[in-house]
This record gives sequence, C-alpha cells and structure tokens, in this order.
Amino acid sequence: MKIVLKILILTYMLMGNILAHEGEHKPLVCISDFERTAAQRQTAKSMKFMHRLSKLDQDCLILKVEELERDIKILEDKLNQ
Repeated sequence: MKIVLKILILTYMLMGNILAHEGEHKPLVCISDFERTAAQRQTAKSMKFMHRLSKLDQDCLILKVEELERDIKILEDKLNQ
C-alpha cells in the first residue's frame, strides 16, 4: 500500500512539468455578441446554462479588467501629481 501511495504522490508531483508548455500564446481577442457566429453564440449559451464562461467571454472579461487597471493607474498618477 505504501508503494502505491508513493507512486501516486510522485506522479502528482511530476504532472506539473508535463502540463506546462513553452511558446507564444495567441493574443486575446474580444468578439462582441453581435459579431459572433451562430456556433459561438450557441457555445456561450450552453456554457451559461452550466454557470460557466465560454473562452470568448473569458477573453473579453480579461481585456476589460486590464483596461480598468490601466485607467486606475492613470487616475492614481494624476492624484499623486
């Protein structure tokens, strides 16, 4: 039993290296609901049914957060002047 447990722990520890990859990622693109294809809209609708976000929705929210963080930084700089 101890051997099986050791193998499972070792496998779990090594999985992090297996799943990591190097390389470039595609830039995030936000596609509005009106510009999405029917398949993209259906995917988003089915994901919302399961209380999840589609990849396109995630990308849009990430870009929105980054934009808001830039705005906050600009406003903080103005306050500190």
